[in-house]
Amino acid sequence: MNICLFSPEEILNPLDIQDERAQHILKILHKKEGESFSAGIIGGQAGTAIIKKISVEEKKSSDGKKTFKGGKIYFYFTPESDGKKLYPLKMIIGFPRPIQLKRLLRDMASLGVQEVHLTGTELGEKSYLKSDLATKGEAKKFLLDGSVQAGSTQIPKLFIHQTLENCLAQIDLEGKLLALDNIEPSQSLSCALKEKPQ
Repeated sequence: MNICLFSPEEILNPLDIQDERAQHILKILHKKEGESFSAGIIGGQAGTAIIKKISVEEKKSSDGKKTFKGGKIYFYFTPESDGKKLYPLKMIIGFPRPIQLKRLLRDMASLGVQEVHLTGTELGEKSYLKSDLATKGEAKKFLLDGSVQAGSTQIPKLFIHQTLENCLAQIDLEGKLLALDNIEPSQSLSCALKEKPQ
């Protein structure tokens, strides 16, 4: 986690000690009162958060390790920039297996892709479009994870299309178009880029 991201409402309030961001701040970064960490508003500004107070109710386990039962991290946020901008790249991807999709979404977000378009294909497994990643919005968690790893406040937009035809009809296709076919490629990507350098 290279930045702790918050919604506009969360950035104004103390952070619950059980929140995974709080656990990261305390257990991984080992931050204390008066110290700072990188923070930002999802889709907005990036900056620094300074810890004013850490309120923790602790209980020792039988092995002597601390376990946090409750409390809050009180901090204030100072915006310093508008955050990293996403690259104007739109990725159209045939819906892969859900386990691969989780990694792919994280990677696309960490690379700074602006839009991810997932689409059903002729040869693709139709049931993947009915997975929790596609239907319950779980994919956004993996995009958020990738953005956090990249230290970015910007989250790529995610679109899900039933067919490639629907996808191409709805997407703005200005700029250079590249289609990668790993089954029957007519040429390598490097050759295609040499022929059409713009």
